[in-house]
Order: sequence, then C-alpha cells, then structure tokens
Amino acid sequence: MSMPARTNRRLTSAEVIYTAFERSLRAANPQYRSRHEHAWLQHATGERGPVANANAVADLLKALGAYADTYRLQYPGSVLDNDSVLGRAWQEMLRGFIDLLNGELGPLDGGALDAAARDLYRWAGFEDEL
Repeated sequence: MSMPARTNRRLTSAEVIYTAFERSLRAANPQYRSRHEHAWLQHATGERGPVANANAVADLLKALGAYADTYRLQYPGSVLDNDSVLGRAWQEMLRGFIDLLNGELGPLDGGALDAAARDLYRWAGFEDEL
C-alpha cells in the first residue's frame, strides 16, 4: 500500500524509507531480503560496503531524506512541493537518484530503493508522478 500524499507528518524520512523497503521486499525470498536489509543497515550505521556506487546511492537517499526532514523543521506546516525553488531542486535531485538506480548497486535492491524514493517524494508533499 502506498503512502498517501500529505499524511503521516510525524514520520521521519528514515521511517518512510524503511517502510517502503519492508513493503517492496515482502514477497522476496528470505535470503534476498536479508541481504538487502543487512546492506542497508550497514549504510545506515555508517559502514561502507564493497561497492562504491552502492555506498554513494545509499548516502544520497539518506541525504535527500535528511533535507526533507530539516525542511519540515525549519518551515513548520510547509511542504517541499509548495516551494517553487527548493522544492523543484529537491524534486530534480530525486529524479536523478532514480536514474542512478540503473547502475551497480551491490547487495542493495533497486526496486526497494525506487519504492523508497517514490514514497519519500509523496511524503515531502508531492502529488504528481516522478
């Protein structure tokens, strides 16, 4: 089930990302799911995996989420979608992130990362499609 736009204001970006991972990997075999989850937890705790691109992609998703978290704190009641400058820049960066999922991701699952990016997008207040 997708997260509806402009709801769940109290969730953090990290929770949005984790929820998307859980949903998108639910049907995966346990070993595959475990491999992705372990790799993500390594990135979330600052450990570096063996694939440089995977490290950068994980860092970028976390950074985009952190920016959205900070925006919510700095501008209470506002959403990135309504900001014609910062919101558009964030949107373009997230689109670029999705394009990077076509590269080498090591043990990370591209579908789960894509789902997390799209949920983050809706969570940040955007209602249109990426």
